[in-house]
Amino acid sequence: MAFKLVYLAQNDPKWGNDPLGFGTTTLLQEGCAVSSVAMLLSGYGFSETPASLNKKLKAGQGFSKSNIVWQAIPQLYPQVKFIKAVRCEGTDAPLGEINGYLDRGLPVVVGVDTSPVEGFQSHYVLLYARAGNDYRMLDPWPYRTEQTLGARYSKERPLQRVIQRVVFYEGPGPAGPITPSTPATGGGAVSSREPVPASPARKSKMLVQVAKNDSPVYANPGRGKVVSTEKTGTQLIVIENEKQAAAKIGAAGKWINVKASNGQSGYIDAGSVTLA
Repeated sequence: MAFKLVYLAQNDPKWGNDPLGFGTTTLLQEGCAVSSVAMLLSGYGFSETPASLNKKLKAGQGFSKSNIVWQAIPQLYPQVKFIKAVRCEGTDAPLGEINGYLDRGLPVVVGVDTSPVEGFQSHYVLLYARAGNDYRMLDPWPYRTEQTLGARYSKERPLQRVIQRVVFYEGPGPAGPITPSTPATGGGAVSSREPVPASPARKSKMLVQVAKNDSPVYANPGRGKVVSTEKTGTQLIVIENEKQAAAKIGAAGKWINVKASNGQSGYIDAGSVTLA
Protein backbone atom coordinates (compact mmCIF):
# COMPACT_ATOMS: atom_id res chain seq x y z
CA MET A 1 0.00 0.00 0.00
CA ALA A 2 1.51 3.33 -1.06
CA PHE A 3 1.70 5.92 1.68
CA LYS A 4 -0.62 8.92 1.30
CA LEU A 5 -0.38 12.22 3.14
CA VAL A 6 -3.05 12.73 5.79
CA TYR A 7 -2.80 15.88 7.90
CA LEU A 8 -4.02 15.98 11.53
CA ALA A 9 -3.57 18.83 14.01
CA GLN A 10 -3.03 18.17 17.71
CA ASN A 11 -5.01 21.30 18.62
CA ASP A 12 -8.07 20.53 16.52
CA PRO A 13 -11.04 21.56 18.71
CA LYS A 14 -12.61 18.11 18.16
CA TRP A 15 -9.96 16.58 20.42
CA GLY A 16 -7.48 19.22 21.57
CA ASN A 17 -8.72 19.23 25.16
CA ASP A 18 -8.79 15.42 25.51
CA PRO A 19 -6.49 14.20 28.33
CA LEU A 20 -3.33 12.66 26.89
CA GLY A 21 -2.60 9.13 28.07
CA PHE A 22 -2.47 8.82 31.86
CA GLY A 23 -0.74 12.12 32.55
CA THR A 24 -2.05 15.61 33.33
CA THR A 25 -1.67 17.21 29.91
CA THR A 26 -3.92 17.40 26.86
CA LEU A 27 -3.53 16.48 23.21
CA LEU A 28 -3.32 20.20 22.45
CA GLN A 29 -0.46 20.68 24.87
CA GLU A 30 1.67 17.57 24.34
CA GLY A 31 -0.10 15.38 21.80
CA CYS A 32 2.47 15.81 19.03
CA ALA A 33 3.84 12.25 19.22
CA VAL A 34 0.39 10.62 19.22
CA SER A 35 -0.71 12.93 16.39
CA SER A 36 2.39 12.11 14.32
CA VAL A 37 1.76 8.37 14.70
CA ALA A 38 -1.92 8.89 13.85
CA MET A 39 -0.82 10.55 10.61
CA LEU A 40 1.54 7.65 9.91
CA LEU A 41 -1.20 5.07 10.45
CA SER A 42 -3.78 7.03 8.46
CA GLY A 43 -1.31 7.37 5.61
CA TYR A 44 -1.24 3.58 5.36
CA GLY A 45 -5.04 3.46 5.24
CA PHE A 46 -5.68 2.73 8.93
CA SER A 47 -7.99 5.62 9.68
CA GLU A 48 -6.98 7.17 13.00
CA THR A 49 -7.19 10.58 14.62
CA PRO A 50 -5.20 11.74 17.64
CA ALA A 51 -8.35 11.16 19.71
CA SER A 52 -9.04 7.62 18.50
CA LEU A 53 -5.40 6.53 18.77
CA ASN A 54 -5.14 8.09 22.23
CA LYS A 55 -8.15 6.04 23.38
CA LYS A 56 -6.86 2.79 21.89
CA LEU A 57 -3.42 3.22 23.43
CA LYS A 58 -4.98 3.97 26.82
CA ALA A 59 -7.05 0.79 26.58
CA GLY A 60 -3.90 -1.28 26.13
CA GLN A 61 -0.34 -0.80 27.31
CA GLY A 62 0.31 2.15 25.06
CA PHE A 63 1.30 4.86 27.53
CA SER A 64 3.76 5.43 30.34
CA LYS A 65 1.96 8.35 31.98
CA SER A 66 1.62 10.72 29.01
CA ASN A 67 4.49 9.21 27.00
CA ILE A 68 3.56 6.98 24.09
CA VAL A 69 5.03 3.46 24.07
CA TRP A 70 6.26 3.19 20.49
CA GLN A 71 6.31 -0.62 20.57
CA ALA A 72 2.56 -0.70 21.25
CA ILE A 73 1.57 0.28 17.71
CA PRO A 74 2.00 -3.21 16.16
CA GLN A 75 -0.32 -4.56 18.87
CA LEU A 76 -3.04 -2.41 17.29
CA TYR A 77 -1.87 -2.84 13.68
CA PRO A 78 0.27 -5.95 13.08
CA GLN A 79 0.82 -4.78 9.49
CA VAL A 80 2.95 -1.92 10.86
CA LYS A 81 6.26 -3.17 12.22
CA PHE A 82 8.17 -1.27 14.91
CA ILE A 83 11.85 -1.29 14.01
CA LYS A 84 13.57 0.82 16.65
CA ALA A 85 13.60 4.12 18.52
CA VAL A 86 16.87 6.06 18.57
CA ARG A 87 17.82 8.69 21.16
CA CYS A 88 20.48 11.04 19.87
CA GLU A 89 20.63 14.01 22.24
CA GLY A 90 24.38 13.73 22.62
CA THR A 91 25.24 12.42 19.17
CA ASP A 92 24.38 13.27 15.58
CA ALA A 93 21.03 11.99 14.36
CA PRO A 94 21.28 9.11 11.84
CA LEU A 95 20.42 11.20 8.78
CA GLY A 96 21.69 8.54 6.38
CA GLU A 97 19.33 5.99 7.86
CA ILE A 98 16.44 8.47 7.79
CA ASN A 99 17.20 9.18 4.13
CA GLY A 100 17.18 5.48 3.33
CA TYR A 101 13.72 5.03 4.83
CA LEU A 102 12.31 8.07 3.05
CA ASP A 103 13.76 6.91 -0.28
CA ARG A 104 11.86 3.65 0.18
CA GLY A 105 8.59 5.50 0.78
CA LEU A 106 8.64 4.93 4.54
CA PRO A 107 7.82 8.00 6.67
CA VAL A 108 9.81 8.53 9.86
CA VAL A 109 8.67 10.00 13.20
CA VAL A 110 11.25 12.37 14.66
CA GLY A 111 11.50 14.36 17.87
CA VAL A 112 13.03 17.77 17.30
CA ASP A 113 14.55 20.29 19.68
CA THR A 114 12.56 23.39 18.76
CA SER A 115 14.87 25.92 20.41
CA PRO A 116 18.63 26.47 20.75
CA VAL A 117 18.26 27.35 24.44
CA GLU A 118 19.61 24.84 26.96
CA GLY A 119 17.63 21.60 27.31
CA PHE A 120 15.45 19.53 24.97
CA GLN A 121 12.32 21.44 23.94
CA SER A 122 10.64 18.35 22.53
CA HIS A 123 8.23 18.30 19.59
CA TYR A 124 7.41 15.40 17.25
CA VAL A 125 6.72 15.58 13.52
CA LEU A 126 6.38 13.07 10.68
CA LEU A 127 8.99 13.25 7.91
CA TYR A 128 7.80 12.01 4.53
CA ALA A 129 10.29 13.17 1.89
CA ARG A 130 13.69 14.69 1.35
CA ALA A 131 13.99 18.29 0.13
CA GLY A 132 17.63 18.70 -0.84
CA ASN A 133 19.49 18.69 2.46
CA ASP A 134 16.25 19.26 4.37
CA TYR A 135 13.04 17.28 4.97
CA ARG A 136 9.39 17.73 4.11
CA MET A 137 7.15 17.03 7.06
CA LEU A 138 3.66 16.80 8.43
CA ASP A 139 3.79 18.87 11.61
CA PRO A 140 0.87 18.35 14.03
CA TRP A 141 1.28 21.91 15.26
CA PRO A 142 -0.44 23.74 12.37
CA TYR A 143 1.36 25.95 9.89
CA ARG A 144 0.03 28.26 7.18
CA THR A 145 2.32 27.20 4.35
CA GLU A 146 4.30 24.08 3.74
CA GLN A 147 7.55 24.32 5.66
CA THR A 148 10.53 22.02 5.76
CA LEU A 149 11.92 20.81 9.06
CA GLY A 150 14.98 23.03 8.84
CA ALA A 151 13.04 26.13 7.80
CA ARG A 152 10.81 25.87 10.84
CA TYR A 153 13.04 24.47 13.57
CA SER A 154 16.76 24.60 12.77
CA LYS A 155 17.37 28.21 13.91
CA GLU A 156 20.81 28.08 12.28
CA ARG A 157 21.66 24.66 13.77
CA PRO A 158 22.53 21.56 11.70
CA LEU A 159 19.66 19.10 11.30
CA GLN A 160 21.67 16.27 12.82
CA ARG A 161 21.57 18.24 16.09
CA VAL A 162 17.99 19.50 15.76
CA ILE A 163 16.70 15.91 15.48
CA GLN A 164 17.12 14.23 18.86
CA ARG A 165 14.71 11.29 18.64
CA VAL A 166 14.03 9.00 15.67
CA VAL A 167 11.36 6.31 15.54
CA PHE A 168 11.39 3.85 12.65
CA TYR A 169 8.37 1.84 11.52
CA GLU A 170 7.78 -0.23 8.40
CA GLY A 171 4.30 -0.21 6.95
CA PRO A 172 2.70 -2.42 4.31
CA GLY A 173 3.75 -2.09 0.71
CA PRO A 174 6.19 0.81 0.32
CA ALA A 175 6.15 2.12 -3.24
CA GLY A 176 9.08 4.48 -3.59
CA PRO A 177 9.52 8.09 -2.53
CA ILE A 178 6.41 9.94 -1.37
CA THR A 179 5.67 12.94 -3.55
CA PRO A 180 4.88 16.23 -1.78
CA SER A 181 2.07 16.93 -4.23
CA THR A 182 0.05 14.01 -2.87
CA PRO A 183 -3.25 15.41 -1.56
CA ALA A 184 -3.97 15.27 2.13
CA THR A 185 -7.28 14.25 3.62
CA GLY A 186 -8.87 15.78 6.67
CA GLY A 187 -8.27 19.38 5.65
CA GLY A 188 -7.10 20.11 2.12
CA ALA A 189 -3.63 20.15 0.64
CA VAL A 190 -0.70 20.09 3.00
CA SER A 191 0.66 23.29 1.48
CA SER A 192 -2.45 25.33 2.32
CA ARG A 193 -3.40 24.02 5.72
CA GLU A 194 -4.55 26.88 7.98
CA PRO A 195 -3.85 26.66 11.70
CA VAL A 196 -6.65 25.70 14.05
CA PRO A 197 -7.13 28.33 16.76
CA ALA A 198 -5.75 27.04 20.04
CA SER A 199 -7.14 27.75 23.49
CA PRO A 200 -5.05 25.95 26.12
CA ALA A 201 -7.40 24.53 28.75
CA ARG A 202 -4.85 23.51 31.37
CA LYS A 203 -1.74 25.02 32.93
CA SER A 204 0.25 21.81 33.12
CA LYS A 205 2.41 23.44 30.42
CA MET A 206 3.73 26.85 31.41
CA LEU A 207 1.83 29.76 29.86
CA VAL A 208 2.66 33.45 29.69
CA GLN A 209 0.17 36.22 29.02
CA VAL A 210 0.89 39.18 26.79
CA ALA A 211 0.73 42.41 28.80
CA LYS A 212 1.63 44.90 26.06
CA ASN A 213 -0.46 45.22 22.91
CA ASP A 214 1.12 44.42 19.53
CA SER A 215 4.09 42.64 21.12
CA PRO A 216 6.27 41.09 18.41
CA VAL A 217 7.49 37.49 18.44
CA TYR A 218 10.79 37.20 16.57
CA ALA A 219 12.31 34.21 14.81
CA ASN A 220 15.48 34.78 16.84
CA PRO A 221 15.97 36.63 20.16
CA GLY A 222 15.36 40.31 19.44
CA ARG A 223 16.21 40.13 15.75
CA GLY A 224 15.25 38.71 12.42
CA LYS A 225 11.81 38.06 11.02
CA VAL A 226 8.73 38.89 13.10
CA VAL A 227 6.71 35.68 13.05
CA SER A 228 3.71 37.01 14.98
CA THR A 229 2.32 40.13 16.63
CA GLU A 230 0.40 39.37 19.81
CA LYS A 231 -2.50 41.23 21.41
CA THR A 232 -2.87 42.01 25.11
CA GLY A 233 -4.28 39.05 27.02
CA THR A 234 -3.14 36.39 24.53
CA GLN A 235 -1.74 33.29 26.26
CA LEU A 236 1.35 31.66 24.76
CA ILE A 237 2.91 28.28 25.53
CA VAL A 238 6.50 28.44 26.83
CA ILE A 239 8.74 25.97 24.99
CA GLU A 240 12.00 26.51 26.86
CA ASN A 241 13.12 25.45 30.32
CA GLU A 242 10.28 26.65 32.55
CA LYS A 243 12.45 27.65 35.53
CA GLN A 244 14.67 29.74 33.29
CA ALA A 245 11.65 31.34 31.64
CA ALA A 246 10.01 32.14 34.99
CA ALA A 247 13.17 33.93 36.14
CA LYS A 248 13.03 36.23 33.10
CA ILE A 249 9.35 37.24 33.20
CA GLY A 250 8.98 41.01 33.44
CA ALA A 251 12.64 41.69 32.59
CA ALA A 252 12.80 43.85 29.46
CA GLY A 253 15.59 42.90 27.09
CA LYS A 254 15.50 39.20 27.99
CA TRP A 255 13.82 36.74 25.66
CA ILE A 256 11.46 33.81 26.22
CA ASN A 257 11.00 31.06 23.64
CA VAL A 258 7.25 30.60 23.04
CA LYS A 259 4.78 29.03 20.66
CA ALA A 260 2.95 32.01 19.14
CA SER A 261 -0.79 32.18 18.59
CA ASN A 262 -0.33 31.32 14.89
CA GLY A 263 1.59 28.14 15.71
CA GLN A 264 5.04 29.52 14.91
CA SER A 265 7.81 29.25 17.48
CA GLY A 266 9.83 32.34 18.33
CA TYR A 267 11.01 34.73 21.03
CA ILE A 268 9.07 37.41 22.89
CA ASP A 269 10.51 40.12 25.14
CA ALA A 270 10.14 38.95 28.74
CA GLY A 271 9.22 42.49 29.72
CA SER A 272 6.02 42.31 27.70
CA VAL A 273 4.55 39.21 29.38
CA THR A 274 3.31 38.04 32.76
CA LEU A 275 2.82 34.55 34.13
CA ALA A 276 -0.62 33.32 33.05
